[in-house]
Amino acid sequence: MLNGVRAKDKEDLIKRLYQYSEEVNKVPVPYRSKFKLDEIDLAKEDISKIVYEVVNRKAALPQFQTKRSPEPRTRKKKSDGPLVG
Repeated sequence: MLNGVRAKDKEDLIKRLYQYSEEVNKVPVPYRSKFKLDEIDLAKEDISKIVYEVVNRKAALPQFQTKRSPEPRTRKKKSDGPLVG
């Protein structure tokens, strides 16, 4: 975009960039969601049930059948030795 912009000085370049942004923003472009969230009625949905459905569906996939949760990390205990300072 900037390669084609010719300007005499820095102020002229700034003016042209603002002019370009104003021209681009003259006609607003509406955002269109692919997820169709407008069609969901949250009053009818049980949100907690949806969360469990998603988790259970992922756990039921064949590639996750053999996986187990990792073992929790154990921390080493701090020694009560003398402080060096």
